[in-house]
Amino acid sequence: MVETSKFDYSKVRDVLKPLGAEMGKVVTRFPPEPSGYLHIGHIKASMLNYHYAKMYQGQMILRFDDTNPLAEKLEFVENIKTDLARLEIHPDRVSFSSDYFD
Repeated sequence: MVETSKFDYSKVRDVLKPLGAEMGKVVTRFPPEPSGYLHIGHIKASMLNYHYAKMYQGQMILRFDDTNPLAEKLEFVENIKTDLARLEIHPDRVSFSSDYFD
């Protein structure tokens, strides 16, 4: 595993600048639906979001898209958190889409 504090961001440091990214203000979000296990596409997306947030001293939010209660299980929520931790991806916040509904 690569520690984010030791990761060399020099080759990608300016990628978000044309989009107006400012140090300390970048917030990214990884929104998996907890209806299954992570696959390689999820991992790629989570790593990009995490590293860009850290590169700009911002935050990454893990926001579970739990709006389909028939397909989702707590087992998948816990497994996703475990898999991300194994990859040394530590979100700054964890939330659920359902938190924003009545």
